[in-house]
Amino acid sequence: MRGRRRKDKDGNIRLPVLADFSAIEVFVAIMETRSISKAALRLNTAPSVISHRLTTLETLAQVKLFNRTTRIVSPTEAAERLYRHCIEIIHRIDAAEQELWGANAVLSGDLRIAAPVYFGMQSIAPILPIFVRRYPALKVSLQLSAQAADLISEGIDLAIRFQGKVDIKNGDRMILENERVFCASPRYLDEHGTPRVPLDLQNHDCICSSTPVPFATWSYREKGVAGVIRVLPMMQSDNVLVMIEATRQGLGIAQLGRRVIEPFLASGELVTILDAYAPDPNYLIATAPDSNYMPQKAIAFVDFLVEHLAKPRGVG
Repeated sequence: MRGRRRKDKDGNIRLPVLADFSAIEVFVAIMETRSISKAALRLNTAPSVISHRLTTLETLAQVKLFNRTTRIVSPTEAAERLYRHCIEIIHRIDAAEQELWGANAVLSGDLRIAAPVYFGMQSIAPILPIFVRRYPALKVSLQLSAQAADLISEGIDLAIRFQGKVDIKNGDRMILENERVFCASPRYLDEHGTPRVPLDLQNHDCICSSTPVPFATWSYREKGVAGVIRVLPMMQSDNVLVMIEATRQGLGIAQLGRRVIEPFLASGELVTILDAYAPDPNYLIATAPDSNYMPQKAIAFVDFLVEHLAKPRGVG
């Protein structure tokens, strides 16, 4: 690669911009983190080294790739075009190595995973050490947040999310079906009565996910027909743990996934209601930054989750 030379339209000799794979790695790291310091952290080197490599890249390219301030690095249109090619190169190299080594391939490098807070704590954290021991050459990082991660800017390799459908064309891979239920504590039902039909929920205290509008919309299904009902939340949160605790302590009724409340159902602290009107399930899915490609290390983690979490029937 170092011997490549290219003439521009004026006949001037251009040196290769991406002279080696490390140049591609540096460029992609800056592109995906939007930060010199974060790119350096990802590549385990000093920010000064990354800054110098970027200056060299721009000098060789004779075009500005990033607009830089003291706080942010933003890509130019030229960088956006170059990034698409670099990602394809990385994917092809990864695929070539996997095909070359096959079952003998050793997964290594960084694996950065993003997941919802409570699900990550309840379901992923207890089994994560098993995965780490299985692939000791991988450096695994689990980021838990109530907000959906920006996979590219945050340098996330794999996001674990709950959503209403599985979009295969978008590269989604289903891990499990998440059964959703209406639930409350026996104490609340003793004090306020048990709703018999979804419309009764409008006369009850409801614990809901945070919403920018005053009301929340809950879905349900009656004799195979989907319906929705608006309820006025008496409490809202973007954290399912907060919602569970409020429901467990008798503040109201919530619509939650069965998997996350299973321990409280088993102990009797919570009970399901309106079972004949249970809403459609949602799905725990895994997705990568590139909808057309999932790295082998990410596939290994998804397979691991399916192995340890998925069950024959829909669970929540």
